[in-house]
Amino acid sequence: GPCSPAAVVCHALAAGSFVAVLASSPRAGLHRLLALAQIVFAVGLLAIVLMFLRLRSFPAYHHLIQTWGYTGLAIWYSAALVIVVESPGVASMLSLKWLRKAGKYSYGVYVLHAALIPALFSMAIADRIVKLGGPASLGIITATAVYSAICFMIAWLSFTLFEQRFLRLKRHFAT
Repeated sequence: GPCSPAAVVCHALAAGSFVAVLASSPRAGLHRLLALAQIVFAVGLLAIVLMFLRLRSFPAYHHLIQTWGYTGLAIWYSAALVIVVESPGVASMLSLKWLRKAGKYSYGVYVLHAALIPALFSMAIADRIVKLGGPASLGIITATAVYSAICFMIAWLSFTLFEQRFLRLKRHFAT
């Protein structure tokens, strides 16, 4: 049967917990895993590309996704986390001003995207591109870019018009 959402979350929590435990241990340390994480990341990226080429998408209930996909993604993201934390070049790239500024709105994107997805899918951008003769992959990429931009704009509006006002109140509750 299909993989339950609870099982998917368990895979991700287990992989993330493993990285957290290693990060908190000065003896084990993440620095010892950096070379392995880089290999796992590269192999995982190759596996993701090959799986997409084989399936032409990422159908949630396909047996490959159910058996290898979710666990593989959890391990792949854990490897990415090790690389980000332990690689000075990646850390400096992630501290770029525009990226930190975008981080202000990331929680809004996280909260709002689930509510916006049904409305955005009703726009049927991918279907329209396919009907015009374009490949399905172009439709998916275009739809994802449009949906992401709309979610980000709404999150920016939410932060600017709503959340920022509450964040200013923090100064009244200093510890």
